[in-house]
Amino acid sequence: MTDKTLKELLQEGVERFNNSGKPTTIIDNAIEKLFKDIIDSEFRSYGNFGEIVRDAVKKALPANIQDIISLPKYNQLIVNSLQQQWLSSGVEQHFVDKATNLLNDIINEYPIPEYIYLSDLLEAFVEEYVEDAEEERWDRPDIRLEVSDYDSGHIRVYFDKKPGANRSCYSLDNILACSRLDEKVIDKLELNECEVYKVYSAKIDGDCIGKLLQPTNTKYQNLIIALYYGQSKLVFDCDVDDIVYPNDCD
Repeated sequence: MTDKTLKELLQEGVERFNNSGKPTTIIDNAIEKLFKDIIDSEFRSYGNFGEIVRDAVKKALPANIQDIISLPKYNQLIVNSLQQQWLSSGVEQHFVDKATNLLNDIINEYPIPEYIYLSDLLEAFVEEYVEDAEEERWDRPDIRLEVSDYDSGHIRVYFDKKPGANRSCYSLDNILACSRLDEKVIDKLELNECEVYKVYSAKIDGDCIGKLLQPTNTKYQNLIIALYYGQSKLVFDCDVDDIVYPNDCD
């Protein structure tokens, strides 16, 4: 039997333990458990962080992931995407069926292209109101571009069938909010590289873009549908100041 006191035995035991690798292991395991508990807590259904992450992932995922594999299938992609969004929002089934059939008719009549040139869009807009312009003696539509003060990659296109330079751009009937993409496209004359944008928000004729989902649409309206719903990209290929009505004598 040892003559060492209990105190001496405890001191030796602590020293042996301290000189072994066990303290490090225990500390590592404790820290790992701490972080795991914190993360698990935040990701639980009632955690704010988990909810934020889930919402972000949900918004980032395509509505119909299997269609992405076989791009470009722009027409069917947009029908499926909208149908899923409507269904998930609790819209009545008869409305979903009606809107889906309507959208099918629209895009089958006008195939959705990958790129739409701003010049073609604005020329179609001019064609839409050429009779009104002749009757009212309008020389040109009111078209303005506004680059974001916070991010040069974001630009808004404001346009109205009536001329009127003294009014606020926010009072114009139509707005396309666009974000610049990391690609460029050669213009129709194959002379210059043009910036390419995605339309992520729109107001048409002073109202939400959903009003365009109707049986009869003009070329201009179908171009807007393609840009907003159909994932077409907008190519900035023109100076908006050059867009005039045909009756303009300047």
